Amino acid sequence: MHTVVIGTGTWGTAASVIVCGNGHEVTLLGRDPAKVAELVRLRRHAQLGALALPNELKVTADAGVLAQADLILWAVPTQFTRALAMQLAPFIAPAVPVVSLTKGF
Repeated sequence: MHTVVIGTGTWGTAASVIVCGNGHEVTLLGRDPAKVAELVRLRRHAQLGALALPNELKVTADAGVLAQADLILWAVPTQFTRALAMQLAPFIAPAVPVVSLTKGF
């Protein structure tokens, strides 16, 4: 099962590490190529202290990865959800479950 976690904030990054640690294929998808490049280079999120990103965790800014997703975890702040959902909708297959990790609904 390939899980794509959308959102490279602390919540999305932490969730991707947990899911990856449970043996799943995981890709963390971010919208900011510079932030994605930093995560790839450092293998750490600045706000998550010593938590290292597993080598198996893929990190990308390429929305095309959504085409291979069996499950999507949505970890995007509420105020950005509408705009990002409209941007990413063409990449998401209709039958793929999307689970919201968003706080503040």
